[in-house]
Parts: sequence; C-alpha cells; structure tokens
Amino acid sequence: MNEAETRAEHIDPALKAAGWGVVECSRVRREVPITPGRIEGLGRRGKGLTADYVLEYRNTKLAVIEAKAWNAALTEGVAQAKNYAGKLAVRFTYATNGQGIYAIDMQSPDTRKKLLQGLAEKGFGHGQLAEMQKIIDAEKSDLFEVLAHVAYAMPPVTREARASGAKARIDTSFNDKQRTFLDFVLQHYVNVGVEELDQEKLTPLLRLRYHDSIADAVADLGAPEEIGQVFAGFQKFLYEPRPAAAAGAHHAG
Repeated sequence: MNEAETRAEHIDPALKAAGWGVVECSRVRREVPITPGRIEGLGRRGKGLTADYVLEYRNTKLAVIEAKAWNAALTEGVAQAKNYAGKLAVRFTYATNGQGIYAIDMQSPDTRKKLLQGLAEKGFGHGQLAEMQKIIDAEKSDLFEVLAHVAYAMPPVTREARASGAKARIDTSFNDKQRTFLDFVLQHYVNVGVEELDQEKLTPLLRLRYHDSIADAVADLGAPEEIGQVFAGFQKFLYEPRPAAAAGAHHAG
C-alpha cells in the first residue's frame, strides 16, 4: 500500500474519527506549503517543503502530521515531522504509517531550538516572546508558556512550579549523585531560564558544580555519554502533560 492509499484508507478516517474536521472550529489542512523551492535559474524553482497535514483549531496551527506508506517504518517520517513543525512554529508533530503514531513534543530538549528558530523565522523571536512574557505576567515562566497562553489560553506555569513537579520523578529515576547535580541544574533553570537546559550549557554547568574539574564530574556521574543522557533525560519530567497522553501512541522527547 503506497502513501496515497495509506492516507485515504487509514489516516484520513482516523483523523475524522478523532473529531478533526468534524468538531466545530477544527480543520485538517492537507498538502500545506511550508517553504518555496530553491531558485534554479530561468525563473524556475525546485520542489518546496510541504506538510502532509496541519491540524488547526480556531485558525491556530496545533500540530503537523507527516505520513508514510503502510509498510514504511513508523519512525521514517520523524525527521521531516520535526523539521516542518519547527518551520511552522507548532509544538506538536506526528509521524505515522497508518498503523501507529509517533508523537513528538517540540518543547523537549532536542527539538526546542528548532521550534525557536522557526518562530524567529516568522518574525517572533526571543525579544518578542520576552515582551509578551511581561504582558501576561509570565517572566518567571518559560518562553514556551507564551505560546501555550496565546494558542490555548492556558495560564502560565512558573519554572519553580515545573521544577517542583519534576522532583518526584527525578527522585525515583536517578541515583543520589545524579539527583544532586540535577537539583543544581534545576536551581539554575528556575533562576535564569529555560536556556540553562540547552545542551551546550551542560559543560559550563559541570564546571561550575565541580569547581572546573570535569574529572570529578565523571567520577560522580559516569562517562560523558551517560552524563549527557541524564541531562537530557530529566527534562521531559518538566514538561510532562497532565493527564498523561493516551495509551498506544509512541512519544519522543
């Protein structure tokens, strides 16, 4: 079964069954242009980027879906889905082969930059987000709370509240020394902002916590690769949706 058949026989009916295009103010847009193709000369352009589906509610883009053929691997469309969501500046994106759904939250650490870059490309960069933070009295919240407030009218959650909510999960997922380091990271996150969770901040944070001795950090926390996994892995607890997402979907941070 090719992609077109998979979409017609499985994906489109699933979207309808979920209420998309049926519930008032919801809309399924198909073949949504994202970027024009490159100029190849003589006034011609190459093929541009196009999203298979964009889900909208009250004229607000909520999610992107990248579809693949029935026999394709579930994860085959993940890279495209992330790229398109970043360029369209939407938080949620999905890859599907009609048999399963791979869900990605663009607010997670490995995709956060792509989302911010997409927003900046649309003229809504860090400065504009920070200004909006002031307007909605969310200066102690993440920049992403601005998006949630604008798109969903959700009240901003402070970084302190997110850190507090994540503590219980961190306490049961990491050893004593890892928890001590993550407590240190969380304090910087609360005091400074979400940029303290960027991957490039890991080494400076280790140097600060271990008095410029990476060797001591490795002795406490494990090999560099393990430290990186701990640093990235705990961040999903800050942004876990409540209630939890429906069972059966695959989720990526």
